Amino acid sequence: LTDDDLISPRLNTIYDCGEKGRFHLGLGHYYQSHRPHELDVQDRETKFYEAEKAEQVSLGYENRFFDNYQFRVDTYLRYIGNPRPRYENVLDPFTDQNPEASPDRVRLDIDRTIAKGVELLLSQQTHPKLNWSLCYAFSSVRDKINGEEYYRSIDQPHSLVASLTYRPT
Repeated sequence: LTDDDLISPRLNTIYDCGEKGRFHLGLGHYYQSHRPHELDVQDRETKFYEAEKAEQVSLGYENRFFDNYQFRVDTYLRYIGNPRPRYENVLDPFTDQNPEASPDRVRLDIDRTIAKGVELLLSQQTHPKLNWSLCYAFSSVRDKINGEEYYRSIDQPHSLVASLTYRPT
């Protein structure tokens, strides 16, 4: 839609430490094109923007230990150099019904975005048909607007997810 001609090189590697686990490293230069369903027509946008350019580094470690437990930790740092404009409701960012009709709706022209985080995962397969996992993530997303950095209004710095899976067949 914008005649972008882009290449997104990525490098991923794993170092296997045998029974002590394994490390993984990822480096990447990513482009995310503006897709048709992302056009903010409800906010009177008619223009498709050039692809967002991001650079990301991720580092992780995983290990299996006694009784089929698996532990994994992942960290990441992501810079987005030219994010598209975004619309938010200043007074109530969680408005679900017709957020574009609210009088507090503003357009944010962002210079850059920085996202970083750490995720911890513990899981176990207790039976061939049953497993569980527990995941905790600590993260932040900050936007730089007119030289000042702001946390996103819908930033979720802490999250905890517990999962239990049963496969009958």
